[in-house]
Parts: sequence; structure tokens; C-alpha cells
Amino acid sequence: MLCAALLALLFTFDALRSGGSDFRVSPTDRLPRRYLRPRPLKSAAETLLRLFPHPEPVGLYRIGSAGIDSPVLVTGNFDLTVRRVCSAVKNFDCWLLVCDSRGVNVWCASMAGHFTTDSVVRAIGRTNLDGRVRSRRLILPQLCASSVSLETLENRTGFSASFGPLYINDIGAYRNNPCDPAVREARFPLKARLEMALGCPLLLAIPVVLVYNFIGLGHLLVLLPLLYLASLIHGLAFPRCPLKRIGPWVLVYLVPYRKPRVEVDGQSCIGCRRCVEVCPRAVFQMEGKLSVVVGEKRCVICRSCFSQCPTGAVHHSHAPA
Repeated sequence: MLCAALLALLFTFDALRSGGSDFRVSPTDRLPRRYLRPRPLKSAAETLLRLFPHPEPVGLYRIGSAGIDSPVLVTGNFDLTVRRVCSAVKNFDCWLLVCDSRGVNVWCASMAGHFTTDSVVRAIGRTNLDGRVRSRRLILPQLCASSVSLETLENRTGFSASFGPLYINDIGAYRNNPCDPAVREARFPLKARLEMALGCPLLLAIPVVLVYNFIGLGHLLVLLPLLYLASLIHGLAFPRCPLKRIGPWVLVYLVPYRKPRVEVDGQSCIGCRRCVEVCPRAVFQMEGKLSVVVGEKRCVICRSCFSQCPTGAVHHSHAPA
């Protein structure tokens, strides 16, 4: 019965996640107060359960004294993401366009194909963004670069778009200098590692619960706390973890791992800097007018570089054939 209840819960959440196209559009451009109120318990719950969707309505909101010439920041509709973005930009004059990411955080939604060019195009249409702004400038989250095409977006909407900072708290530094490499690279501090460590065991807890009938309740109550403890220890030790580069991790994940190989074809590169802008691990840098690979070992296979390269100059071993 426990297994059946868990499966029913997962199917219910998945049904909610796939129903994103029916989210209502906010009838007002005023930012709801709930987005700015501190809600530590809700934030903790959504951090722990971020594998499940927590959707907010698709909408367009005025931040500060935004006018027709103000830029438009774009984000997904995961509740925790929306609240964090609102808190970071509350002192800027801009518009906030919340797109349908099926209630999932931007990076996961983008990697899974839930936050795409179509998501942004639909949000622009449903919120009548054309009639609200004249600047026609979109600032997209950097972590959606694997699934959102700037060229396609501009062709379909007439809006020009660029990728903003990796962390929304760096929006001030980005506005001062969009080319600053410091606003592009993932830092993964202790707080972020612990947040990941708290939620990740759910992926392993599900199969553990599913074999409840075979191991008994007593063993289950011991295994689950140990699973979380091991995850927290790994999160704390990750920057100095000697095993993270060793092949035997394949035995844990049961997935063949291929070290990524990345190179830039100098004959095809047009020096657009797109790969430099979207890479969260500083794998590329500009040398003169061309991009070159300087940190292949740092690649996390986010797919953004070859997805965004307009000429196909970025050759990646994990790119689709």
C-alpha cells in the first residue's frame, strides 16, 4: 500500500507539471506582495521538495517605476525562483516576465525541455508584452541557454534577447558590465551545496521505499536517515572530494560516463562570444576575435555552448549527432 500511495503521488505531481499551459495569466501588472514577504518555512519546503513542481501563474509584473523603455527580465514559474528573483530586483526599474517552466526551476526545466523558446514566445503573447514595452529587450536567465534560441526568439517575436547573470543577485554587477566574467561562472558555495544535499536523497529514497515490502519497516527507518546523512557529508566535502573525478562512480550511478571533449573550430568561429557568455564553468575565453577552449576538464555538459553557437563552431562530444 505504501508503494501504491507513493506512485499515485508521483503521477499526480507529474500531471500537475504537464498542465502548465492552463496556468492563468495575472490580470494586473502589480507585483503580488507574497513574492516579497519572507517565507522561510515555505522556502525550506520547496528546497527539500524541488523535484516536484511548485508553479506560479504566467504573468508580467512591473518592478519599481518600470516604463515602456525599461528592460524585461525573464524567469520560470517555479515559486521559489520567482520569489528570489523578485527579492533581488525589487530596487530596479524593470519588467518581470514569468514564463511557463512547468513549475520547475530554470536549469532543470531547460535541461528537460520544459523551458524553451516556445515557453518565452507564449508568455510574450499571453501577457501582451508587445503593447506594454517599447524597448523590446529581454534579459534571459543564463541557465536556460540549453533550450532557448536567441535567433529563433527574435525572428518569432521581434524582441532582441541576451543572457543575464548566472545568479540573479549579481544583476547589479551585470547591469554595470554585462561582459564581466564574474557574473557568468558558477560558484557553488556551501549554502548551495547543502540545498542540493537536502533534496537529492529523494531520488534515492523513492526506490528504497519501493522495496519496503522486501526489507521491512525497521530497515527502512534506518536507511532513510543514513541516506540523508551521507548526502549532507558529500555536500560539505564536495570541493575536496577526491572521488568525484574517479571512474568507479560509474558503479554508483550505473551510467557509462564519457569525459567531455570540447573544441572550437577557428575557421567557423565568428567571435560572437556566445559560448563564453553561456558557459557556467569558464570553459571558453576570447583570444583576439576568436573563442578558445581553456578549461575542458571543468565542463559539466550543460549543452549551452553548442546549443547557442550560431555557426556550429563549438564541437562537443556530447552534442547530438
